[in-house]
Amino acid sequence: MAKVVIIGRVGKTTMVQGLEAKLRDSGYRVRAYWEGDAKNPIDFYAAAYFSEQEFEEFCTRYPGEKSGFSRTRFVQGRPA
Repeated sequence: MAKVVIIGRVGKTTMVQGLEAKLRDSGYRVRAYWEGDAKNPIDFYAAAYFSEQEFEEFCTRYPGEKSGFSRTRFVQGRPA
């Protein structure tokens, strides 16, 4: 059985920044992504995928949140 270990405040960001710099200096094209970054292509836990109609229905259901939803909305990878 696999285990998930969450480690906090041990220098992960510093390590990733250093690794990113070393790889770039070695000629690799590299980009680090952070948790919660809407541009992170694998950060699915904070993302939802809707058709236009589903999005409008969702906003109708939660009208007080529509401006927040719209601020962080992307359509086919681009800000809407």
